[in-house]
Amino acid sequence: MDSCPRCGHENRHRDKFCARCGERLEIGARPIIGAILDRRYRIIELIGEGGMGVVYRARHLRLEVDMAVKVLHRKLATDESFQERFAREAKILAGLSHHNIVSIHDYGAFRDTFYIAMDLVDGESLEDFSTRRSPFAVTDAISIVASVARGLAWAHAGGVIHRDIKPGNIMIDRSGRVLITDFGIALTLSGNPETLDDEIIGTPEYMSPEQLRGLDLDERTDVYSLGVVLYQLLTGVSPFRETDDAAAAAARILGKTPNPVTSYRSDLVKAHIDIVNRAMAQDRSQRLRSAVHLLELIQGEMGEATGPDIRISPSARHEEDFTGKEPGSPPDASPLLGISRLRKIMAAMLLALIAGGLVMLGIFLSKSW
Repeated sequence: MDSCPRCGHENRHRDKFCARCGERLEIGARPIIGAILDRRYRIIELIGEGGMGVVYRARHLRLEVDMAVKVLHRKLATDESFQERFAREAKILAGLSHHNIVSIHDYGAFRDTFYIAMDLVDGESLEDFSTRRSPFAVTDAISIVASVARGLAWAHAGGVIHRDIKPGNIMIDRSGRVLITDFGIALTLSGNPETLDDEIIGTPEYMSPEQLRGLDLDERTDVYSLGVVLYQLLTGVSPFRETDDAAAAAARILGKTPNPVTSYRSDLVKAHIDIVNRAMAQDRSQRLRSAVHLLELIQGEMGEATGPDIRISPSARHEEDFTGKEPGSPPDASPLLGISRLRKIMAAMLLALIAGGLVMLGIFLSKSW
């Protein structure tokens, strides 16, 4: 069904004009500016387009707020099992509420494909941001990667891996907050790896070797991709892309070791190099096992140099110690100090009682005299 951009009436696919008001309809999966999608979202403007689909700024007609609506490409919906899998994963992703993940609020069918409605981030992608900042200062690069790792650790704990971590899927809002977006091709850890239209889904230059080979995937594939992002932030170049040929990039990942990060800058110390190398290990048995382990390595190697964003790892996000205090809270006063204060208070009270007694005794004696 096609929504009329003027009145919202649902028309048949083959109709060229709205049956209610006569407005000309667009034929195809892409909505036109002003169209009403699923009777809820009025398309305002095009934001961008990628391998997964087209993203629009849209107005939620009931809530009266702007959201980002991603309409998936038709080829992703041709698989008969896609609708069921998409609905299942959309519900899982909607539960991934985290400071470093763009929240998904709604999903549904649109013509012969599907859409996802999510938070509209007031900012820009790391890819765009990098065009002005790259290469980054070490502390800035590590801090960005740590923020992404925290979001990934949360997603992995919920049984979801991203499979397409890259600068274009990392957003930075106006406050400086780093957010992961586009979990549209995420794969539940309990499921089987599936590709659509016999294609490997993802961006080749950031994909792990096991993903390119079509093997079963786990958290380590996201760790690898994030390591590639860190390499690029530190050096200003992609480790595997020499041209825009995706097949060539994939071949280099499988058969070529990238230039060491030290060949591009001389201010990197062993700690920086270890973080990149252990995240990007070709053999995943030698790679950092999870985003939590990546965070622990960053915190252990870099200490406070990466700023406050990574002082508490995601594994401790809800933990409390035996006192009921949040991690990082100032410790209570020493028990000995408490006893000392109590003794002082009791002594002061005793002195007050003695003084009061002496006053009363003086008054009594003066009257008797």
